[in-house]
Amino acid sequence: MINSHQIIYVDESGDLILPSEDSISYYTINAIYFDQKDLDKYRDLANEIVKKHAGTGELKSSNIGNKISRREKVLTDIATANFPFYCLVIDKQRIFKDSGLRYKQVSYKYLHRMFYERIKRNFYNIDLISDPYGNSEFMKSFIKYIQSNGNLFEQIQFIPSPKEPLLQISDVVAGSIRRVYLEQVPVNILEIIGYPSVPIEEWPPNVRKFSEFEGIYEYKKYDSLIRKMSLNAARKFVENYIDHPEIELRSQAEVVRFLLIKFYEDPTQFVHRYEIENYLNSISISINHRTILSKLRDNNVIICSTEKGVKIPFNSEDIYQWVQRASSQLVPYLKRVNQVRTDILIGSQNNYSFEFQRLVQDK
Repeated sequence: MINSHQIIYVDESGDLILPSEDSISYYTINAIYFDQKDLDKYRDLANEIVKKHAGTGELKSSNIGNKISRREKVLTDIATANFPFYCLVIDKQRIFKDSGLRYKQVSYKYLHRMFYERIKRNFYNIDLISDPYGNSEFMKSFIKYIQSNGNLFEQIQFIPSPKEPLLQISDVVAGSIRRVYLEQVPVNILEIIGYPSVPIEEWPPNVRKFSEFEGIYEYKKYDSLIRKMSLNAARKFVENYIDHPEIELRSQAEVVRFLLIKFYEDPTQFVHRYEIENYLNSISISINHRTILSKLRDNNVIICSTEKGVKIPFNSEDIYQWVQRASSQLVPYLKRVNQVRTDILIGSQNNYSFEFQRLVQDK
């Protein structure tokens, strides 16, 4: 954690309309960030680049278009200026079509909040400067939404990008990365801006990228199916309930979102229960995490629980450990219940018995 006052300049590329089944579509959010004391230096550098490549006009990725040579020159100057940045690439094709994210304003709030929280994990104090989205009423509701979910920023400002050269630099980076994913420009564009040394994160993460972990455990036939089902169930629950008016469902979605973040950081690691409790406290939720976890399983979210912690299952080994733990707790109780059943059967001369199956169905 860096104890300094940071300023981030955020712009995005693309729209938030979900694509048709057979189309490829991405939305990128990019932040240029630096310490407040370096503001004049980076603004001067941004001004120089804008004047060099756009004259008195606005430097925009959409204006550069598919002019590869011009884009490479602009990005080379940006890379030479050493602007630190972080970009989130959203694959809209992989967002569930029946989730709450099918609505543009909902998805804008959700995705930007997720993006900002990624940055907040690394800094204490942040000022946000962003290009406005939508009308003024929506931006007011967006500020209220962001601030209601924890003190992410010291200050928030919305400035039209033509008035701020640093936002124009952020726009070019966001647009260039998006065009690489759309295969509209060569992939070497990413090398110009320093990838993989600079952070470019994909959301939702592609399950296929976890194939590097396949060798950790002995091959299991249904590992990939378990992983896919677990991630899909978790993601769908978050997308449906992260902004639900009922605090209980919203709290459950927050826990699943936290477990997803941990899964994407390292899918083989369990999450300690105190980490979940600390996370809930940090966003002012006082509901007991054990209650939340049990409710999530009732809502078909697959969560493994062992003495090592909890997690979204990565493979059959995770499921096995969970079942093994549950068996160690459940079997002794069932043995005791069965002994009572046997005693009552004998005492009533087989005239009274309770049936396990009926009891479970009644529940």
